[in-house]
Amino acid sequence: MTGWKKLQVKDLEDHMVPDQLDNLLEAAAGRGGENPLPKLLESVLAQVRAAVRTGRTAPLSADAEKVPEELWSDACALLLEKLQGRLPALRLTADQVRAAETARLRLRRVERGELQVSCPTDPVPLPGNPVRCLRYRPCPIRSGQLGGL
Repeated sequence: MTGWKKLQVKDLEDHMVPDQLDNLLEAAAGRGGENPLPKLLESVLAQVRAAVRTGRTAPLSADAEKVPEELWSDACALLLEKLQGRLPALRLTADQVRAAETARLRLRRVERGELQVSCPTDPVPLPGNPVRCLRYRPCPIRSGQLGGL
């Protein structure tokens, strides 16, 4: 596991067919003139970081623009899907649809703690003192021990 990597708009070009990003941006600008990418990027970053935080497999990076490198291409696939979804006339390729679905499945595995992600080089310090379990003794409770409760 290698670390955390910044997710930037230019990274989308690696996950698109030629000229797809330019066409998307032109179509988005023609509809309202506002570039939707920054808001969508923020949304995807929050989604990926929330999955890591929920799964507790690694601390979060202090840099809010970084995601685990294992989930970087998944974040790109989700960002592309969100961007393309704003323009119903344009369709994702079958590979892009499959990549977005795989990304969602992988994020669910991270949330459940089934998939370990790498630790960042700049982790966010957790508040308070960590709790360690020094000793554990299983005590199965039987109905006879409850004394009529």
